[in-house]
Parts: sequence; structure tokens; C-alpha cells
Amino acid sequence: HVAYNFLSDTYQLIEKNYILQFNGKASTAFYNYKNDSTLSENLLSKNLQQQKDMENTLKAIIQSYNHHLIHNTLR
Repeated sequence: HVAYNFLSDTYQLIEKNYILQFNGKASTAFYNYKNDSTLSENLLSKNLQQQKDMENTLKAIIQSYNHHLIHNTLR
């Protein structure tokens, strides 16, 4: 299960124990919120495979949303 949102020009994906923040072009932050509830330790360059997988998932969600918005097929 995942959750995603868009706030203050930042996309955010929450999956498993991680939060990925994305500005539309690149990831800006990556946190393990289970171990770091204050989101003070940015792990952006430490867990690259998990980060890359989440970034790809978020890009797919954004692409799908834009496609459905353009074609008036949002549900």
C-alpha cells in the first residue's frame, strides 16, 4: 500500500517505512519515518535502490494522473 500527495510544490510518496519527496524533476528528500519520526535525517544518497524504485512509482502516478486529466477520464 502506498500514499501520495502534493503540497507546497512537492510530491510525496509514502511506502513501507519510507517517505520520498520529489519536486517534479528530481528527488529532494528520502526518509525512514519509522526510525526518524521528525524527518531530520535525509537519506537521499544512502538507500539508492529503494529511492529509485519509489521515484519510478511516483513518476508513474504523476504520468497517469496527467494522462487522465488531459483526456478527461479521471475517476
